[in-house]
Amino acid sequence: MDDKTKMILIGVGAFLLLLCFLLSIASTAGEKFMNKYMKLLDKTTTTPFTVAMFFNAVNLKYLENKVQVMSIDDPGGDFYNARRRVVGLNRTGQTSLASFAVVAHELGHAYQDIAENKLRSFNRARKCGMFIGKLFLPIVIVTIALLFFVENYSLVLIAGGATLLFIILLAIIIKAKTISIEKDASARGLELLSGMLPDDEIKQCKKLLDSARLTYWADLIKLLFGWAGLTNKTKMFK
Repeated sequence: MDDKTKMILIGVGAFLLLLCFLLSIASTAGEKFMNKYMKLLDKTTTTPFTVAMFFNAVNLKYLENKVQVMSIDDPGGDFYNARRRVVGLNRTGQTSLASFAVVAHELGHAYQDIAENKLRSFNRARKCGMFIGKLFLPIVIVTIALLFFVENYSLVLIAGGATLLFIILLAIIIKAKTISIEKDASARGLELLSGMLPDDEIKQCKKLLDSARLTYWADLIKLLFGWAGLTNKTKMFK
């Protein structure tokens, strides 16, 4: 076996290993996050604070008391609604590390929205992407239909293919930006927790938020490989 063949085999092997690694993230990230979440849901903070007290302190000090709270019954389903400026807090686990971690993350989003105006700009870009994404299937249909009526079908294929490629690249960019936004919200949330929880508990919260961010990487991987049936499919501009 010559050196060129060895290099090709090494390259193919490395690609397959990378592919297996990415596909494993896509298939297991969500389950791993929920497992870690449920474990931390049973671990309570050693401080006298509750999630509600944490929320009120952050809201008053950093968010001009502009954020409202909504109680929900969905474990791990805490959210921040930028349009209504509402944080949804799980009713249970008000002293659990899981609740502190997730709520800190959502308050990080609120900080992005109110103090930095970063979240609203991103949401506008995503809404624009969602509108453009709705054109994907019609463009496919129109491109195929034109092939039967236009003599210069190569031009139709190029135009249609370029448009579809643009939409896919836009979806990839927005999902990559989503990962950046989520990372920033987690970092901000951990800063907000500083001084309220001891360092060892903050480290556990960070591990949970890192696991949560991996689910967004999984979503990007599903976009890249879902079309080939290698992973579950995902919405392009979800």
